[in-house]
Formats: sequence, C-alpha cells, structure tokens
Amino acid sequence: MPRFPTTYNVEGDWGPVNIRTRENMTQFDLSFFVSNIGERRCLNGECSSSSNFTQPFTGQIELYKLSKNARPELIEEWWDGGLVPPNWQGFMSGMSFKVQDQIIKSGSRYRLIATFQDPTDDYAIFLNGLKQMLVRLYNTEGATVGIDNLPAIQTLGELGVVPTFGGLSGLRENNQTVNLSETLAGLEGIISSTTWPPYYGKICSEKAKCQKLGNRKFHQKLILEFTAILPDPSGGRVILQDIKMQKMSPVFREYPLQSGEFISLQCER
Repeated sequence: MPRFPTTYNVEGDWGPVNIRTRENMTQFDLSFFVSNIGERRCLNGECSSSSNFTQPFTGQIELYKLSKNARPELIEEWWDGGLVPPNWQGFMSGMSFKVQDQIIKSGSRYRLIATFQDPTDDYAIFLNGLKQMLVRLYNTEGATVGIDNLPAIQTLGELGVVPTFGGLSGLRENNQTVNLSETLAGLEGIISSTTWPPYYGKICSEKAKCQKLGNRKFHQKLILEFTAILPDPSGGRVILQDIKMQKMSPVFREYPLQSGEFISLQCER
C-alpha cells in the first residue's frame, strides 16, 4: 500500500474573486494563488520533497455583512478549494457557489473569511459538499453532470499510481438512476480512503519553518473586505471597491489588514 509524506506544504492567498447576481440568485467564484513548493533533501545523490505530491487546499468560507454600529452578520458559509499539483505555483479556481437569493446589496460592505484548519478533514468535508451538489443536480430537470467535470476531482490524475477509485463514471441525462449511485459510491471511496490524503502531522514553509498541526485553530486564514457596487440593479457582475486583505498563519508569511489588489502573474520570456 502506498504511503505519502505527512508534511503539508501548500501556502495560499487570495486570487481574483468574482461575484455575479441576478434575480433571486448570487454566484461566487473564488480563486486562490497557491504554492506547493517544499524543502528538498538529498542523500547519496537522491533528492526528494514532500511537495513532490498533490496536496489538497480546501477550507471554510464565511461571508459577513459589515455595519458601523453592529457586529458583523454572518449571511452565508460554504467549503471551497481544490487540489494543488506537485511542485507547482499558480491560480487555483474553486467551485462556483450559488445562493438562491440576491444577498449582495449595492453600497454595502462585506467580509469574506477563508479558514484552513486540517487539510485532510477539510478535504473530506469539501467532498461531502460535492455529494450534496450531485444529488441536487440529479433532481434538477435537464441537468447533465459527470465527476470528470468537477475541478477538484479531475486533478487526481496527478497522484500517480494509487489504488483505483471505482464508480467515477459520468452521469447521463437519459440514464441518471444507475450512474448516480456509482458516482456517489466513488466519492464515498475517496472520502473514506486512508491512503490519500494522509493525516498530516506538521506544516512547513518553503524555508523549512515548521509547526505541528493542531497547535493552532488554523494553519492559514485569509480575510477580504470590500464594498459591493452593482452597476445594474437587476443583476450582473458585482464590482468590488475599497478592497482590504489580511493573512494570518503560524508558519507562512503574514500581513495585517491593508488596502491592496489581487495577485496577478506576469510571464516573461
């Protein structure tokens, strides 16, 4: 049976956040800038790193409405994230999260908090959320979905040679009854797997600063505050103004709540 390193390396920060509204619906498309780069150690000319393997980056998302003379009001929460390939840095898109209500009001101020606690447990909760989404899609007339369309699952190929996950067949609009059970069984197999992801014992930065997991309530917490502007009251893309961001971590780089812009990449030849 394969064994994977129990050192966790993924560092994250906010990527672009897109919010869209229309009558009776709000859609959140989050992204994160992630880095799965760990310290390399060599012995007799052979080098390895715990970042040579795919690692999950999923956490709890909370949306608060802010008021000057009142405590922040929690208006929605969900789990989001995905899988980070080995020795890789870049933007990782989360799952689109939809609320059957127009919960974002123009001119109001909001706070998004992304909390990452235990990588393995967070990923299991995230996959359970995918199960519920599949069931809801199954009950939606005209819905066609396959497990290979879910970004958090399709990158499992990066794991290399691991035990196969049975039942990951696609759902077909004209034959959903049989394949839905197979797909859900496949997800159950991943959730209950004791092979991957492993239970991580410590979290380490690229500079080999480490801390045992469980010593803090989170290994990373990201905060984003913004004022929402809706150019079209009937719906459309929400403009985020007066953006402030903060990052807290016992291991990775931190910064206080401050004005800023989302990370961008510039490729040079």
